[in-house]
Amino acid sequence: MNRTQYILGFRIFGFFSAWCLVLGIFTLTSLFFPQKTWAKAGEIYEDWTFRDEEDIRAWSYKGMEEAALTDEGLQFDIQANATMFRALPEGFHQHVDAIELSFDAMTLKEVALLFLTFDDEGKIVRRFRMSFLDMADGPVHQYIPLEFYRREVEKTEVLAMVYEGSAQDVTFDGIRFIHYSLFEKLIGAWKSFWNMQSFQPFTINILHGPVIVKDRGPFSLREDQRVMALSANAYFLVGIALFGLAMLFIALYRVRMKRESWENVRLSSLRVFLGTVFALWLFYDLRMGMEFLQNVAHDHFSFVIAEEREKEFRDVGKFPEFIAFAKPYLKDVPLYEFFTAERWPFFGMMRYETYPAKPNPGEPLADIWVIFNRRDMGVDTENRLTLSGNPITLPGTVLARFDVSSFIFRGQYAK
Repeated sequence: MNRTQYILGFRIFGFFSAWCLVLGIFTLTSLFFPQKTWAKAGEIYEDWTFRDEEDIRAWSYKGMEEAALTDEGLQFDIQANATMFRALPEGFHQHVDAIELSFDAMTLKEVALLFLTFDDEGKIVRRFRMSFLDMADGPVHQYIPLEFYRREVEKTEVLAMVYEGSAQDVTFDGIRFIHYSLFEKLIGAWKSFWNMQSFQPFTINILHGPVIVKDRGPFSLREDQRVMALSANAYFLVGIALFGLAMLFIALYRVRMKRESWENVRLSSLRVFLGTVFALWLFYDLRMGMEFLQNVAHDHFSFVIAEEREKEFRDVGKFPEFIAFAKPYLKDVPLYEFFTAERWPFFGMMRYETYPAKPNPGEPLADIWVIFNRRDMGVDTENRLTLSGNPITLPGTVLARFDVSSFIFRGQYAK
């Protein structure tokens, strides 16, 4: 190896090492300063919370009964449904990055946020609806990153809150519109890159990989949002392409303007480019390796070595343990009723694991009721199985209880 090749090789090694050092520092930063340590950021672009009479007059209302201003916000009664609406803040589409809203409507069927567009005659020509159905646990504090919905809310003019159902003392604290600076968006993008995807049933075929979400707010990246987010591959691939073009132009400049040998320039440029690609590959492999190891560790601690009755397996939770718990009570039972929060995949798993006993898919016929993770079901003081507080069986007996919302009951269906 001559002196020129030795120096060139040393430079390439130094460049590659510097790349690895920089990427390693960022990686260690994400490890030692996890997402939850970042402080809540963002400035309030506009505040629509209810604090005085002027805040009430800023909205238009339909279908509301008596309303009063309280410390928690605007409180009102609803007979069937109600709507309150207001024009979006000026500059909403250019400057607002997220929305926060708070309400307490436990007994309502649904609360929805609508974005509306009107024509010149005042008719609605476009709408986008976000529904909030899980309100059983009390006040709801909802954070909505608009990055996922830019196309849907584009050119909308009016925002509306829709309440479905009948209820008293519904409370709506208001809405806050949040704006993030460029630096905060970069922090949000970095956080989202290190947001690990948990193992899902589709993981055997699809790995979404890291995504980029320029939002620093207090939200967890759900699977449906991960699909809507922009993949980090878009940034990597475009970045590599631009870097390659830049290296080509630099090489041409060195050959034509500095009269360097094309062979030497080509070799050095290729080494820098391929070294950079290799560094990025190592960095990407580190990120995906961490995701794999994190999921393996989660399975190990939550399922493999966890105590009985505390084992949870990925998206099915404690269901494998519940099946083992329920089997002895279904040995000599040809048919049983099975209630769970979601039919898939639990109904099929139960049918497979308890065969020849079968869960009944239709109108109740059996006197054995297997209940898994149903907070809306229980047993009243007269020993009747209840659904949403209403008895659905004659007085019976709880054969065994797995936990507060999972148990096995024997009793005749009250037709």
